[in-house]
Amino acid sequence: MAKKSYRSRVRLDIAASPERIWRALTNPQDVKQYMMGAELETDWQVGSPVVWRGEYKGKQFEDRGTVLRYDKPEHLAYTHFSPSSGEEDKEEQHREIHIRLSKAGDKTRLILTQDNNLSPEAKEESEANWKVMMKGLRRLAEK
Repeated sequence: MAKKSYRSRVRLDIAASPERIWRALTNPQDVKQYMMGAELETDWQVGSPVVWRGEYKGKQFEDRGTVLRYDKPEHLAYTHFSPSSGEEDKEEQHREIHIRLSKAGDKTRLILTQDNNLSPEAKEESEANWKVMMKGLRRLAEK
């Protein structure tokens, strides 16, 4: 029997162009500013690895994934696995992150989803973390 999975969802309207937000999502210098200081490493080619390295709460981390989609400036998707989660590094433990951008009047709507949360609590924690990061992205993009 398959495990039950919960999907996180964060929606945010940003007073910036889709292209500016896309740059904030994909440019390593921008990502570092709102994603806990993480160093991003990827070439954004579908199938290529994505690595985030840094320090969080005094501990080093190296999260990784694979680029699934790069449809500039509308849909970015990648898998994500964090060894610091304590979970075994198996395919079924990886999450898929999808970030979609669309025009919403004079703003851009960002919708982020993350699948494969294994409990309602994990879903809520994921949404809380993404809200903090995406609000940081909004501050950066709206400068």
